[in-house]
Amino acid sequence: MDFTGKHVFLVGIKGTGMASLAVLLSHAGADVTGCDTAEVFATDALLSDAAIPVSIGFDSVLLPADAALVVHSSAWKIESCPVLAEAVRRGIEVLTYPRMLAAMSEQCVCYAVAGTHGKTTTTGCAAWLLSRPVRKEYPFFALYGAAVQSRDGHPQVAGIWQGSEVGLLEACEYEDHFLAYTVRGALVTTVEHDHPDYFPNIAAVKASFRTFVSHLAKNGFLICCSDDAGAKELAAWAKRNRPDLMVIQYGFRENGPFAIREASGLWHRDIPAGKAGYEVALLQGRCFFAQLFGRELIGDIVGGALLATCMLLDRPNPRLYLEPDALVCDEALATVLGAMLNDASAFPGCIGRSEIVLEQDGITYIDDYAHHPTEIRATLASLRMRFPSRTLVVAFSPHTASRSKAYFDDFVAALSQADRVIVQATYASARHDVSPNDDISRALADALSDRMLRSMRTRLAAVVYAQDDAQAAAILAGWLQQGDLCITMGAGNNRALSLAVARIRQESHNGV
Repeated sequence: MDFTGKHVFLVGIKGTGMASLAVLLSHAGADVTGCDTAEVFATDALLSDAAIPVSIGFDSVLLPADAALVVHSSAWKIESCPVLAEAVRRGIEVLTYPRMLAAMSEQCVCYAVAGTHGKTTTTGCAAWLLSRPVRKEYPFFALYGAAVQSRDGHPQVAGIWQGSEVGLLEACEYEDHFLAYTVRGALVTTVEHDHPDYFPNIAAVKASFRTFVSHLAKNGFLICCSDDAGAKELAAWAKRNRPDLMVIQYGFRENGPFAIREASGLWHRDIPAGKAGYEVALLQGRCFFAQLFGRELIGDIVGGALLATCMLLDRPNPRLYLEPDALVCDEALATVLGAMLNDASAFPGCIGRSEIVLEQDGITYIDDYAHHPTEIRATLASLRMRFPSRTLVVAFSPHTASRSKAYFDDFVAALSQADRVIVQATYASARHDVSPNDDISRALADALSDRMLRSMRTRLAAVVYAQDDAQAAAILAGWLQQGDLCITMGAGNNRALSLAVARIRQESHNGV
């Protein structure tokens, strides 16, 4: 792949995946520009830091005269978007974001992370590990749905480009997008029913993942997380139907060499403040630490390290990329995985995944993309572990209406684990399944209120529906007290509430 000097125009450039693609193409030598709405998202800073110009709107005049390729978010359709229609009229190649990834995967040895939950963190961790200074000569690129958080003076990491020989992609199952990718090895985190607007039931989801595995290159590999029943079942299916594949399983419920265990005994006294200690069976006695909390996130880190290790070793005459003082074992796999896990102790997590956005007046503002009941339960549990005894105040923006209806009772049970909840209006995504006169969010807030009043098995102390961001911000500003965690959760752009709430509280303290 040679993007040098090629002008690529991205429509919907502020999307998480699209922004990462823009950064990747810029690093690869392309001239990158794009357009999107005026609304400010977390990706605005990412694009600004990369000096990528963004035009506002979608008018046909925005298309550069020298554009050689146009890539667009699935949210925008050619028939209703003037700039895309203009590209077609000019005869410029136009690709959707998934089709662009598929095209890139055809031109290199490609690996992918798939799964209903956890794939962004897992892909981000693997890419981050492969981009550490000791591995800077590994010729790969990586594309995933959110940048790695900045921490300790290090900038955000997204759209990595160290070469074009090897690709690492976050592969989404929605509308079977990942079936178009050409993949040699893959990691699957979870297989659970999601995207009910496309998959009618869990059987359809399982069939899609089996097709994905059936498409893996001959003599490739499949890594599955044994903590998830669906992924574990997929591994068993692969062993029966793809005997040529190397099938590896890992997790807290795994009994093999990649079983994860919490560090015990002597290790507990050696665990640094603010970190948790764990070990992998293959490396028994060698504890690794993590800045992230919760079994799911630790599983994502180990999965990312394991995938990165397999990618390095899955090459002719593989190079191990070790530090001079690295502990070398008899086996290359153990040696490289140990080095990866040692580096993973500094992995800060991805933007929008339990990300601390702001701390002010004793309140910690956190943003998390959790938009499925399973993800909400995992996020709240990890925050309880990370911040024991602190009150969890959640502003939840549902995405989508079809998902909210399909898992209504599960959403009620999951959100009931918070202390206070604001349910915002359902995010009006490109799927156009929101009815302004019958928003499922109102019913969700009512059901949570009913559960709070009738059930002893809930922590909830307050629930309210907010019809817009201004109302949500005003309620949060009144609710929050010193020591609380304010968590913006779900889809859309409700992370901006944190700054709005902090500003309201500051103005109130100043008597404005």
